Amino acid sequence: MSERNEFSQFIRGVFVIFGLHILFVFIVQSIGIFLQVLNLQYLNQILSKISSYVFLRIDITQLIYTIPYCLFLDKKRRYAEMKGAILGIIITALVNGACWVSIYSVYS
Repeated sequence: MSERNEFSQFIRGVFVIFGLHILFVFIVQSIGIFLQVLNLQYLNQILSKISSYVFLRIDITQLIYTIPYCLFLDKKRRYAEMKGAILGIIITALVNGACWVSIYSVYS
């Protein structure tokens, strides 16, 4: 594999992970809006708690959809893209951790 093609696959892996994050948040918010439209108060309260947890702990919830994606890339032998995906996962976890540290330092 050429050096240029491997780098483009690497970058593709990073952007696919960020796209999956956006898609996951969009799906959770869409379900919440749908439940508000149906006016199901009990389910709406439960989903709002889940939704806030998703936003606050995206580093943990990302494992739901990133691990299967990395296993899929490993099965297809797309190792450069898998490395990019892993970097995207690490960047997300570090940014989330930095946000948690800053919030904790402000409120403690």
